[in-house]
Amino acid sequence: MGMFFSRPPAPKPHEGIAGIFSFHSNGMFVRRTNCLLQDPSKSPLHGWLEETVQGHISEHVGRHAREGLMKPMSLSDPVTETFARLDAAMEQDTTQWMRITRLRPQDEVRGLAHDTMRHVGMHPSAMTWGSPLGQLLTGEVSRFWGNLYNLPAGGDVAYGSSSSECIFLVLLAARTKALADGRRPPFNVIRPTSGHPAFDKAAHYLGLSVRAVSLDEDLRCDTAALRRAIDNDTIVISGALPTDSHGACDPIGEMAAIASESDIWFHVDGAIGGCLAPFMDSVGVALPAFDFTVPGVTSIGIGLHKYGYAPVGVAAALFREKSIADLRLVDMSNWDGSAMTGDRVAGLRSLDTLAGAWAIVQVLGREGYTARARAIAENQKLFAEMVRDIAGMRVLVEPTLGVVTFDAVAPQHRDFAARFAARRHRGKQIQSPGGFVVCIGPERDDDDLERYAGEIRAALAQCNS
Repeated sequence: MGMFFSRPPAPKPHEGIAGIFSFHSNGMFVRRTNCLLQDPSKSPLHGWLEETVQGHISEHVGRHAREGLMKPMSLSDPVTETFARLDAAMEQDTTQWMRITRLRPQDEVRGLAHDTMRHVGMHPSAMTWGSPLGQLLTGEVSRFWGNLYNLPAGGDVAYGSSSSECIFLVLLAARTKALADGRRPPFNVIRPTSGHPAFDKAAHYLGLSVRAVSLDEDLRCDTAALRRAIDNDTIVISGALPTDSHGACDPIGEMAAIASESDIWFHVDGAIGGCLAPFMDSVGVALPAFDFTVPGVTSIGIGLHKYGYAPVGVAAALFREKSIADLRLVDMSNWDGSAMTGDRVAGLRSLDTLAGAWAIVQVLGREGYTARARAIAENQKLFAEMVRDIAGMRVLVEPTLGVVTFDAVAPQHRDFAARFAARRHRGKQIQSPGGFVVCIGPERDDDDLERYAGEIRAALAQCNS
């Protein structure tokens, strides 16, 4: 599997800054064309990147080179060796289960995101989300995903470094709302047993308790159990699109209706499939209603670094109303310095990962995301059929959003789990009802699915020997 971050070729002795820029006699550094695309002029971001490089880097780096403060690098410098060590470490993680779970687009798009991150991250504006740069990135990314989720005109989008941080922001806003409404703790949050434990972590930080309700026979939230779990202290109910543990989509519409009956905040956790779901209907995969057209949906979380193909480190929470999104904000003016408002858990956070997400959106657009959704739909169906064709194996949930779970039937259930977990080519093991889960990506090279199915057969054969 190719690396997510593309590395520029080794520099020649006359080149500066690890071969990313070529040093010219006039003291200017010019961006190398082959570190981004074979023909970068075809990229819609080419002009913007060139302006960024020449306007913000050439002036300072060129002056430093002329004044002898920076020496041109050569092949003998440790940079090449350092990249080689990083390559070796990353290649050690290229197990077969990772090869079939590629969530990164083609190399040229990956390189574009990398370059955009680098150039934005090195600029002083990268630390100020309210800067013109920050407004450009947040505005365009928010509009793209907000439109796909039918976010109302009065809605808002918040960004975090992960889906877990976005869950924290949602629970913080919900707790603030409950207190503002005159309610008093203790408060509780309800999720299915298949819901992500990030809710438990956020609840721990915020002094909330979590109630995990049982699943139905299809491994979705049991709505009857949900009704029984609700009391006057419940402030948030969450359903997943899909669950990380089984790949099942909870009955979002029914759960949102139940929450609405008691005026409870309902959150859709789309950490895994949130960037894939809006495109699946157009490629023939039926999903339950999940966006803001569903009455009772208060907020939706999406993991941009998963099926959004963005760099790791950026996720979004969409809020039906800006007024409730603002409840996550923390006043930080009680000191002698500048008045500030905290809108996330971390303090200083670079715009670089969001810039990478923005670059991917610019290049792929709806058409590109739809094409990848179609490939994922085909790959997940094919892999599920391969598993079912193995005598003694079963698929736990019909895959819809790239997540496939499988296990051996009794009596080999426990033996298979132990043997398959011991193999190098494996997936994530799930605790209940047992088995393994993999996420299927849009790319499929070198018969990856067939090889992985072969690993399953080999582990099962050991059980029967």
